[in-house]
This record gives sequence, C-alpha cells and structure tokens, in this order.
Amino acid sequence: MRGLGLLTFMIPIGFSISCGILLGNSIGAGSIIEIQFYYKLSMGLSIFAAIFQNTILFVLEDLIIAAFTDIKVI
Repeated sequence: MRGLGLLTFMIPIGFSISCGILLGNSIGAGSIIEIQFYYKLSMGLSIFAAIFQNTILFVLEDLIIAAFTDIKVI
C-alpha cells in the first residue's frame, strides 16, 4: 500500500518540480508570456494527473484490493 501511495504521489511531484524550474527560469528572464504558459501547463498537468490516477484507482479497485487480501469482494 505504501508503494501504491508513493506512486500516486511521485508522478505529480515530478511535474511540479520540472514546471517549477521552468517557471523560475522564466521569472528570472522576465518573460511574462513564458511565465503564463508554464503556469497553465503545470496546472493542466496536475489536474490531468489527478483525474487520471483517481480514475485508474477507481476502475481497478477490486484488483488492487485482491492483491493485498484473500477476502472476497462482493
């Protein structure tokens, strides 16, 4: 369970770090257009990753539970 939790946590963190670096470089360069682009990109990727991961976890819920227990799902 810890591995599954870390997997769902680390994907958005990777997006966050990479977009944060690009945003920081754009702020340093003073490029307003790039700042707005990378901000929108980071928000879009975060929302997409959250929806995608939640959908996968919801669809595969029974398989995930079955991997960790012998209790039959009704």
